[in-house]
Amino acid sequence: MTEAREKYLLRQKTPVIGWCCSYVPIEILESAGLVPFRVLPSPPVEMGDAYLNPNFCPYVRAIMGEGLVKTHPFLSGLIIVNTCDGMRRLYDGWSYYRDLPFLHLMDLPRITTPAGVRRFREEIESLAERVFSHFGAASTRETMKACFEISNKTRILMQQIEHLTIRGCLDLPASERIDLFKAGGILPRAQYNPLLERVVQSCDGGRDPTGTPVLLTGAMLENTAIPSMIEEAGGRVVVHDLCVGGRQPEDLVSLSEDPLMALARHYLLRPPCARMQETEKRMEYILGLIRQGGARGVIYYVLKFCDTFLYEAPVLRRKLDHLGIPMLTIESEYRQGRGGGVQTRIQAFMEMLNNSGTP
Repeated sequence: MTEAREKYLLRQKTPVIGWCCSYVPIEILESAGLVPFRVLPSPPVEMGDAYLNPNFCPYVRAIMGEGLVKTHPFLSGLIIVNTCDGMRRLYDGWSYYRDLPFLHLMDLPRITTPAGVRRFREEIESLAERVFSHFGAASTRETMKACFEISNKTRILMQQIEHLTIRGCLDLPASERIDLFKAGGILPRAQYNPLLERVVQSCDGGRDPTGTPVLLTGAMLENTAIPSMIEEAGGRVVVHDLCVGGRQPEDLVSLSEDPLMALARHYLLRPPCARMQETEKRMEYILGLIRQGGARGVIYYVLKFCDTFLYEAPVLRRKLDHLGIPMLTIESEYRQGRGGGVQTRIQAFMEMLNNSGTP
């Protein structure tokens, strides 16, 4: 799918703007008539290891590698979010080594107070002004509202897929479900929404799901072999909470208030990632997912040197220990395929869950 999409983009005259964080309000790009494209290196380009410190997040280093070898020649710009020191250095690296017409570093508040929302609105306004000015685009309140309606449709369909999965109504392996959500970063909504609709319509009315239910959480999940290994070991990824999908807010983008404020409120008040300051709020969100899906165990997937998620892991483990819910932490490089050690650990974890009965 990615290869076909990239060949399609190479033939287009419409500017393509890359983005690499789920906090980027891509409706701004869509309302300007641009094409958003999520940069998810696959397979990773290791050249970035020579230009960034080796103890940086491997996802950051992989994107740096793509910039160096110009893996995506169709890109007219890139938006990077200031989520960590690695992303700031990624911005520096692309600024120096990759000659892009448009490069923007977007700040992201760590707090979700009204002051934080107002601050984030200023960042979105700055992004919009730069986008509209650089590409000679124009956007009105009505144009943005039309984009919001389409993107809200995407969110509704993704929520439906998650709810149908929990009920056991969709015969869709977790690896395919995660790939489906990742496709939203590379497909235009005119193609993506009908794809989601077909998946929802494939619901067979419900059945007794098989497999021990687990929650899969963490940051980036480039390796969809992980959910496959879980299911092969007798598990069922009943719900997932990842930066590439699943971390969806229930509330939609408001169509009645100032569009930029609506975007700021929607994106900043979404279920938080580990980078945000409100750890307790995130813990409550994860525990809510466990209750919602009836998960009997948690698999926490984190990339090496991803400090924010590595700091969060022991906090979550203490919460889960108190509730008697086992947790397996998998720390990995950004890579595809199966690793024998990881597979063995997943098999042992699932065997323990399968033999433990209901907590």
